[in-house]
Amino acid sequence: MGIFKAYDIRGVVPEELNEALAEKIGAAAGSFFEGRTIVVGHDMRVSGEAMSDALIRGLTRSGKDVVDIGLATTPMVPFAVAKYGYDGGIMVTASHNPKQYNGFKLTARGAEPVAYDTGIDRIEKMVGEGGAVPAATAGCVSRRDVLSDYLDHLMQAAKGIGGLKVAIDAGNGMAGYLIPPLFERIPGVESVPLFFELDGTFPNHEANPLKAENLVDLQKKVVEVKADLGIAFDADGDRVAFVDEAGWAVPCDLVTALIAREILRESHGATIIHDLRSSWAVREEIAACGGVPVVTRVGHSFIKRAMRDHDAALGGELSGHYYFRENFYCDSGAFALLKVLSLLCREGKPMSHLIGPLQRYAGSGEINSTVADKDAKIEELAQTYSAGKVLRLDGLSVEFEDWWFNVRPSNTEPLLRLVVEAKSREHMEIRRDTLLRQIRRGFAVRKVLFTTDFSPYAEQAMPHAVSLAREHGAELHVLHVIPTPELTVQFDVAGPAFDASLLAELERGAQEQMARVVPGETRKELTVAFAVRRGVAFVEIVRYAREEGIDLIVLATHGRTGLRHALFGSVAEKVVRKAPCPVLSVRPKGHDFAMP
Repeated sequence: MGIFKAYDIRGVVPEELNEALAEKIGAAAGSFFEGRTIVVGHDMRVSGEAMSDALIRGLTRSGKDVVDIGLATTPMVPFAVAKYGYDGGIMVTASHNPKQYNGFKLTARGAEPVAYDTGIDRIEKMVGEGGAVPAATAGCVSRRDVLSDYLDHLMQAAKGIGGLKVAIDAGNGMAGYLIPPLFERIPGVESVPLFFELDGTFPNHEANPLKAENLVDLQKKVVEVKADLGIAFDADGDRVAFVDEAGWAVPCDLVTALIAREILRESHGATIIHDLRSSWAVREEIAACGGVPVVTRVGHSFIKRAMRDHDAALGGELSGHYYFRENFYCDSGAFALLKVLSLLCREGKPMSHLIGPLQRYAGSGEINSTVADKDAKIEELAQTYSAGKVLRLDGLSVEFEDWWFNVRPSNTEPLLRLVVEAKSREHMEIRRDTLLRQIRRGFAVRKVLFTTDFSPYAEQAMPHAVSLAREHGAELHVLHVIPTPELTVQFDVAGPAFDASLLAELERGAQEQMARVVPGETRKELTVAFAVRRGVAFVEIVRYAREEGIDLIVLATHGRTGLRHALFGSVAEKVVRKAPCPVLSVRPKGHDFAMP
């Protein structure tokens, strides 16, 4: 069923998810969870309360006792599970999705995340088979207000905060419920609220701070009121994004580096987790502050698992999730906010001054492309960029001396997600555009073969080969064939006999010339392979193309005429007829075809 995702259960209401299905999911989840008591919370979505009630009916039918905490941010559910020792928890939310969605995020005992491969798959199977068998004795429902205890918990992250003005955009989501009582406990901060009214129709903009258009109102407000910082939350309050005092959005991965700096002041040598889309600057800053950077794959269940495995003090994602050991290894937008405010006050510098030194690389952000065969495209890219340092942790990551990229498949859609970073913006844009063309192109060109006889004609074809290799992100192969006697039996024609010493001398000379065929700048930009062979030119070109898996051959032709062409045909003509791949034949200037 399409609503059962890698990290949660989510779908459009009521087409994909309705109350009857929510009750079945509750019953199946009740059979999955060990123990007796499950905590349930919900956000402000229009269908939130009804979905929560249906879920609770299913849980109690399976014999579970339910503690209903009512309106809550997503981080409040794992907090309640860990704080009070409950056996599991379910948050009714669709996170940052548009208003027509709703869903469920599951937490096991000890605030352990439940992902598809650790439980959601079993719930899906039970639901698909008709639902769980009701328990002999139904569970009961109680209610509990956890907000006060949760605020007490958050305040451990608030150290020395004061003298700041901040603009906060709740996006009509759950931050509008949490932030006012939180800032009542921090009187030294003046807050300017935007869209704090709880409204699951999201009348102002989507509550997704990763989309640039959803930050526009906050950016304007920061500049208008001369705020020290802008803060934007997603709908369920587990993600947060920041805007500096000049109204510029701060990359979420660099916020990981800033929070790491704050945490490593007190936990020197601690492990810091960051996802593989994060800037080189993140791992560099962690190491510079005495921490141990550890890279992990994308997704909250994977990061929470890595946090526990490494006993990490902090984890951060490009998506604006921040995880803390002090927060039961779970993410919290509010906890991250307080850490950033503490850092600002301690440093006594504007956010732009803190983030500026970390913006030493140019990043593309995450770019989506629709791809029918995601796995095949990733393998194509792996072959093209095999010269780099390859990591297969999540999709494909390839690192070079001055740039890197990651491309990974969506778990639910026919999409590939690309992130590129380089030491300069110009270089990043070239690499980004080349990768996107290859990702979005159906015809794959991984290897381009350019054949040369070192003539001026061949030189005119060379730019075409280089341009195609660059555009496709392909390897460039350069081949020269040393001619040996060509025997044509049907005409009884034989060439002169070449002795071994002459052939060896020709080969040495060819290898010296090959080094000058491709300019040095091109060799730095592309992966280039050189080859010198002996034999009949068209035969060796075709043989090389087959052996090396060439996708495109580029060669020059100059329209030879006369008896030899009539008898044997040109090399280009023969290659076109015999080649195992497409051939681009370039006619040099001055040899244009004349109509008879």
